[in-house]
Amino acid sequence: MSVMAQAMNHTSPFFLFDGTEGGASSDANEIPNCIRNIISHFTVSAIGNQRLDEPAQTIREIYASCRGENWNGEGAEPISKESAEVAISLLLALPLNLPIPDIFPDPTGAIAFEWYRKASYRLALSIYGDRTVEFTGLYGVGDGAYGEARIRNGFPKIIRAHLRELFSD
Repeated sequence: MSVMAQAMNHTSPFFLFDGTEGGASSDANEIPNCIRNIISHFTVSAIGNQRLDEPAQTIREIYASCRGENWNGEGAEPISKESAEVAISLLLALPLNLPIPDIFPDPTGAIAFEWYRKASYRLALSIYGDRTVEFTGLYGVGDGAYGEARIRNGFPKIIRAHLRELFSD
């Protein structure tokens, strides 16, 4: 069986972004990394959705300008290549019915996504290279939530639920 055929037999439903290590050999385990690398160099997203072009480029630019120590002059942690890759993976997994978030560097070494609906209605994510996402949300005066999620198979369900809360009328 070829290496590509082994990768296609991978048991995960979406082998590009789930963080698992499948395949029968070390070569097969490298296929998802190679595909991620190829996708990250396209100016049009892998799914043919131009709405992701600019945000993915923003993530790459953030990494390029914030990968050094103290990038903000106030002791900021460097943003790792892994954080950028995880942020792009999360962006690609973003449900199509949701707006694209504002994207910016976080001094903790994370890449931040923020959705703002109106005063006192927002959700912010801090995305780290270890596939951890910290979130905090406000859903009106005195109503909010915060926590942490792991990116496994696509977009984390708890974050999807908070986005539904944010954009519900």
